[in-house]
This record gives sequence, structure tokens and C-alpha cells, in this order.
Amino acid sequence: EESAAVAMVNYFTNCVAQLRDRSVYVQFSTHTRLKTDQTHSNSSASAQAALQAAQALAGSDGKEQVGGANTVLRVIVEHMVYPVTLDVIHQIFSRVGKVMKIVTFTKNNNFQALIQYPDVITAQAAKLSLDGQNIYNACCTLRIEYSKLSNLNVKYNNDKSRDYNNPNLPSGDPTIDMSALHQTNALATQSLGMLGSPFAAMGLAGLTAATHPFGPAATAA
Repeated sequence: EESAAVAMVNYFTNCVAQLRDRSVYVQFSTHTRLKTDQTHSNSSASAQAALQAAQALAGSDGKEQVGGANTVLRVIVEHMVYPVTLDVIHQIFSRVGKVMKIVTFTKNNNFQALIQYPDVITAQAAKLSLDGQNIYNACCTLRIEYSKLSNLNVKYNNDKSRDYNNPNLPSGDPTIDMSALHQTNALATQSLGMLGSPFAAMGLAGLTAATHPFGPAATAA
């Protein structure tokens, strides 16, 4: 549809796409439709060879390799002076677009998260706008790259993983007390309320105390 093409051009005009550290510009073509026929057999052969080369680079299983745009982002939190939870990650990344799934874990003594968006454009927008941002003042820095995974397999909804499209998943531990978990998170955010807002650098510091995850003091930062 023409409206979809217009929306796409407008989006990438304001937010230039990056592919392997190079800018990609989107413009309208002078052609209104594409046609192929046998008179362009050499061109078709070249296009087919290019497609096969791209598939070879992606791997025989078709999964994305490091560096390629993907719906799943891998996030590493550096200089984590204060605790970061799954709910905090969701609060931040859902401001860019709908978050489908999150899986958190610790690797090499670093808190990490895998975040899945419904489409590549939203994931790319999140990477461009949030990479290098601090969750709190001068600490808890987000380092974001595209994951090799194209889909997250979430089996449990708890403090480590969450499928926001399937709220009926089990917690994975029958002894876990979700109400106590939320109460602990609430106490943690209250103690961190004096710190700067993670959205201040993005012009969102004017959020009301009722909706801000870090309390009234953070909104004044």
C-alpha cells in the first residue's frame, strides 16, 4: 500500500537506519511497480546469486548472526551500582514500543537481558535511542546489540523471565511468593528514588510521580 510506503520513508527520514555501522537511506523510486521477465536473465541470475550469498552469510539454519538487525536485543548493564530488575528493564524498553518477551540472566558477573520486540523497526529504534544511556545517574549503563536469536522461548513468568503475550505461564517455582517479590521491588525503588531518572537524557524527565517507576524525587532530576 502507498500509505505504508509513505510511513516507512517518513520514519527512516527522521531515524536513519544503521547496517553494519553504515547509514541506510530510504527514498521513493521513480517506478510505480516492479516487473521481471526472461529478457533480464543475466540480471535475474545475479540477483539469485546475491540472495544465495546472503543466505550463506546468515547460516544454513537461517538465524541472524551478530551485527544483523533483529527483533531480539541483547542488553548488558555495565557499572551496576544499584540493582536492576526485569520490571525496570521492561519499564524502560516499553517506552520505545511493545515488548513481547524478556529473559534476564547473569554472565561474566554482568546483568544481561534478552528483549524481544514484534518487529525489527521497533528493535532498531530501541537500540538507537537507548544504547549508552544510564538507568541511574552515572551508573547502570545500557550496552545494546542485536542477538543471534530470532525468538525467545519463555517457559515461566517470574522475576527472571516474562512472556507478556502469555500471562498464564507458571512461575516455575511453586514456593515463590509473587506478592512478596513485588513488595521487595517496591522497597528497592523507594530507596533509589533520590537518584536521577533514567529517562532524563531522553527528555522524559517530566513524568508524573504517579507513573514514574523511581518515585517523586526522581522526576525532579
